[in-house]
Amino acid sequence: MGLLPHINRYGRYTFDLEKLADNPHTIKALSLHLGHKHVATTMFSYGHIPERQQMEILKYLDFRGIT
Repeated sequence: MGLLPHINRYGRYTFDLEKLADNPHTIKALSLHLGHKHVATTMFSYGHIPERQQMEILKYLDFRGIT
């Protein structure tokens, strides 16, 4: 596996976080590679999910036992 391409942390990027990062570890690694101190920065910048898609995801979650 080769090295990741250099990312200019002051550049402007657009990408679909959902397609790139399929688990929390991948999101954290991508966040660090982008130079973000906090994962929340990455999520707020690149993790937008349309409302319709949110509803589709939430209807399959099991909230039983959560108080």
